[in-house]
Amino acid sequence: MKKLGLFIFCIVVLMLYSNTRLFAQHTLQFNQVKLVGTVETVPTDKAWKIESVLPATRLTSAFCWGSSSCGSAQTQTVITVDGTSVYLATSDASGSSYMSNATAAVLNTNIWLPAGTTLAAGSGVYKISVIEFNIIAP
Repeated sequence: MKKLGLFIFCIVVLMLYSNTRLFAQHTLQFNQVKLVGTVETVPTDKAWKIESVLPATRLTSAFCWGSSSCGSAQTQTVITVDGTSVYLATSDASGSSYMSNATAAVLNTNIWLPAGTTLAAGSGVYKISVIEFNIIAP
C-alpha cells in the first residue's frame, strides 16, 4: 500500500512539473541601451522596448504663437515601424499643437517590438531610445 501511495505521489509531482514546463513563459534579461536612427531590425531572441524619442526639431516656434505671418508650415514627430509611419506629435505654425488619441497611447504606454520588427527615426526625430532585452527560455 505504501508503494502505491508513493507511486501516485510521484505521478502527481511529475504531472505538475511537466505542466508548468509546458506553459512557462520566457524571461527577459536586460542586454543594452540603444539609440536607433537609421533602419534597424530587432535581432532573433531579442525584444526592444521604446523608452522615448529624441526630437530633431521643436514642434512650435515661440515667435509664431498667434501670428498669421508664420504660414501653414507643420512640424511632425514620426517614427517608422515595419515601414509604416507612426505619428507621435504634430504642430502647425500658428502654435496650435495637438496629439491624436493614438499618440497619447504611444507616449504613455510601453511599446514593445518583437524579433524581426524594423524601427527607424522618421521626420522630426533625431534618435529613438530603446532598451534591448534577451529572451531567455525557461
